[in-house]
Amino acid sequence: MAEQDWEVWTAQEVEALLDEDAATLSADESASFKSVKVVPRPVTPKPGADDQRPSHWIVAERAGKVVYWDSIAEEFGVARLRAGALTEQANYG
Repeated sequence: MAEQDWEVWTAQEVEALLDEDAATLSADESASFKSVKVVPRPVTPKPGADDQRPSHWIVAERAGKVVYWDSIAEEFGVARLRAGALTEQANYG
C-alpha cells in the first residue's frame, strides 16, 4: 500500500486484528501472548517526522521489549522501547 493512501488506524481496529490473529494460536501460544498483551497504544511519531500521525501500535510488552503493529506496512514487528520511542525495530511480514 502506498503511504499517501494510508489512513490512521484506531485502537478498536488494532484490537479486532489481534482478536482475529489470536484465534489461530495454539493453546500454549495463546497463553504466552496473553501474558504480555497490552491494550493497543500508539507510539508517538519522532519529532520532525514528515507525518505526525501515529502509525505504530504497541500490542505486547515485557521488560522494555515490545511487539508492535506497523499500520503502514501492515505487519507485526518487535523492538525495544526507550523513552517512548521504538528502537532496534524489525518487521516480520
